[in-house]
Amino acid sequence: MLARLAIHLVLLWGLLGSLGLAHGQGPEPVRLHADLTWIELNDHAAYFIENEARLDMPGAVARFKAGDYAISRNSEIAAGFKVQGALWLHFRVINDQGTVQTLWFEAADALTDHIQILIRHPHGRDEHREGGRALPFEKRETVWRKSAYKIQFAPGVTDLYVRYDSVSTLRVIPMLMQERRFETYRSIDTLIVGGFFAVMGLTALIVGYRGIRHRSPVDALYALYIVGIDSMNLFTSGLLHQLGHESLTGRYFFATSMLLVGCLALIGFVRLIIEWPATVLKYITRIGLVFGVIAVAAHALTWLAAPRYAFFVVNSVAMLTASAVLVIAAWAYFRKYGNGRIFFLAFLPFLITALIRLSQSFGFVQGGLFLEYLYVLTTVLHAVMLLMVIFIREADIERSKAKLARKVELLREDLSRQNLFFRTLAHEVRTPLAIIDSHVQLLEQDRPEANPSPINQRIRNAVSQLISLVDRLQRLDRIRVMALEEHHTVDLKQLLDALVREAQQRTEHHILRAHYPSGALHCFGDRELLAVMLQNLLENAVRYSPEGGVIEVRVEASKNSRIQIHIADEGVGIPPDALDKIFEPYFRVNMVPNTDGIGLGLHLVQKIARLHDGDVRCQSILGEGSTFIVTLPGQAD
Repeated sequence: MLARLAIHLVLLWGLLGSLGLAHGQGPEPVRLHADLTWIELNDHAAYFIENEARLDMPGAVARFKAGDYAISRNSEIAAGFKVQGALWLHFRVINDQGTVQTLWFEAADALTDHIQILIRHPHGRDEHREGGRALPFEKRETVWRKSAYKIQFAPGVTDLYVRYDSVSTLRVIPMLMQERRFETYRSIDTLIVGGFFAVMGLTALIVGYRGIRHRSPVDALYALYIVGIDSMNLFTSGLLHQLGHESLTGRYFFATSMLLVGCLALIGFVRLIIEWPATVLKYITRIGLVFGVIAVAAHALTWLAAPRYAFFVVNSVAMLTASAVLVIAAWAYFRKYGNGRIFFLAFLPFLITALIRLSQSFGFVQGGLFLEYLYVLTTVLHAVMLLMVIFIREADIERSKAKLARKVELLREDLSRQNLFFRTLAHEVRTPLAIIDSHVQLLEQDRPEANPSPINQRIRNAVSQLISLVDRLQRLDRIRVMALEEHHTVDLKQLLDALVREAQQRTEHHILRAHYPSGALHCFGDRELLAVMLQNLLENAVRYSPEGGVIEVRVEASKNSRIQIHIADEGVGIPPDALDKIFEPYFRVNMVPNTDGIGLGLHLVQKIARLHDGDVRCQSILGEGSTFIVTLPGQAD
């Protein structure tokens, strides 16, 4: 079923390409009359296509007389890419006016490399003309991007034989015009083309400036896309010739390269401008990268091996790009992805026109002068509309940023009020806790027994835990709002010595040992916070080590001015699946029973270490103990 449908589509495409073409005795000649202002000649043309250029002018005349020319029924003859061949046209003009008629003959647009014209006037006089974009601009018969010639038609029958060849597509719409009509037509054409490049150039400048100023990839890719197709249009419109680029090979390479750049930039732009789901974006990125690599490789290999086929290759890339963008834009439109609808509506007229235009380049369909200017119009419209899409998108982003900034400000105000409430509460809680603790101590002093009361001891332990909790929460609150604006030099060896002695004084059942490298150890930061960090690690080592256990404190100074503090215990260790969680707030391992704490100690340690541009990690073996390694910036003397 699918194969049959494909065959029917191919046949239909072929029918469209050959519609209006036939063989016969010859086309209707052009008859000049007093009211003639202009006429398209393809309705009166016979044509012959060479796949390999072998004919000379006498041979082409002989083939016409032999009836080998086909008859055109369209306003345009699109022969496609005939890089090794040529296109021949024949027109017969009959002048019945009795006087010489001077008319302008527009032979072709700027796509044709070489044009040769044989004019067979009445009474056997032959006249030869040349043209095409390979001819230097100053040697052409008229100052215009297209090839036009002023011809005097004597009374009687005049035959015109025209030969076209080009490495680009062969697509011609020859016309005859009176001089006044020709000047008007040339002025309007120049105005349209000038306006086209003015709008496109201004668009490229705007988005290019925005891309540089705002460092916006969307603007940068869109500017690159506009510059790419604009540069290609400079070539196809013939204006590149007027800028002094007389090297035909250089023009070819510039034109094909810039069209390729435009296609790849368009793919990147579509990827960014539409808000794709993550999974879809992943596939579009991969396919786009593969397509881009293949396209660049094909372009490079073509220029190395067969440069004459460069336009065929790059037009194939452009056709695939336009088709793919049309499909994914329609998909984004119907799936209602962000920016999908407005992108599809802005691009649809241009994509359809561009696909028809590219189909003409391959000779699949026949078009006309109307389609040429429709392409110009849709190109300008889509460029301006997409620029509006970018502006609308930026306005939406700015509004979203403003809303987010307002929400952040409100959250900051709310957090500030909460912090103030918490600090006030912590201050107020300390006073009754101190009163409770002092009264319990008084009760202990009044007891006649030598042993302390278990109830009083539990009350004092609970009060101590509450005070410790308030202290840690206050420290955490301080870290959240603190920035180390001023760095102070801290003698780390002196600080550790003091903390190790204090920890040893608080325990009679553990042994603490400290090992330092020779020389002084200096660390930059907040001494009070560093003391809190190290004290927490020492207290944990004592708390989770068995009686008689040894806590080793070892300091190492590396050559890159980093200091490592190792605090190792002989405790029960930490399970491997908990090592990544121990620094989270309120997380506890609970490997040792009857140990107090709420899981803020290690979280505080990590916060303080990172506040000093350092870090902390843990190495642990179950049943053997844990080692916490704090890394800090510093200097060993």
